Amino acid sequence: MPKTYLIAYDGSSHAKETLQYIADFARDGSKVILFGAYDPVQPVQPVSVPGAFYVPPANTDWVHKEKERRAKVAAHVLLKGKDDLLALEGNVVKADDIREIVVETFDVRDAIIELAEIEKVDAIVCGSRGHGAVKRFVLGSTSSYLAHHANVPVIICRAHNDVPEGEKAE
Repeated sequence: MPKTYLIAYDGSSHAKETLQYIADFARDGSKVILFGAYDPVQPVQPVSVPGAFYVPPANTDWVHKEKERRAKVAAHVLLKGKDDLLALEGNVVKADDIREIVVETFDVRDAIIELAEIEKVDAIVCGSRGHGAVKRFVLGSTSSYLAHHANVPVIICRAHNDVPEGEKAE
């Protein structure tokens, strides 16, 4: 049965594993949403030092240009991901069934969950950086967060050569 998959995609080697998963398991007629995000542009903040205070001029032109640049970079990454998926051996998803969505957000995890609900996807597919327990505790994990908070199944694809710290490769 064809499904709709939301792929959290940033172009990393970990994210590319998600494309291979789709090529391996998606059925003919399945739809894919490639999701990318970028951090909002922050205007330069006022600087305060003892005895002085400097407020930089509002440069909305720079903010607009930087926002546009970040959106273009994110869109380019998704288009490259689309091309990579279409080129994978065994892929049955057609170009017309792949959409790219780029958003500006401080919290990519909640943006993914919200988009999954809006689009009524059947599953979220994401890569895993493969951090060990300590790094995961300190840094947090997008894939772990999605697995615990999403209302649809979350498929976490790990790179074949990805071994967490402290574990031996076999």
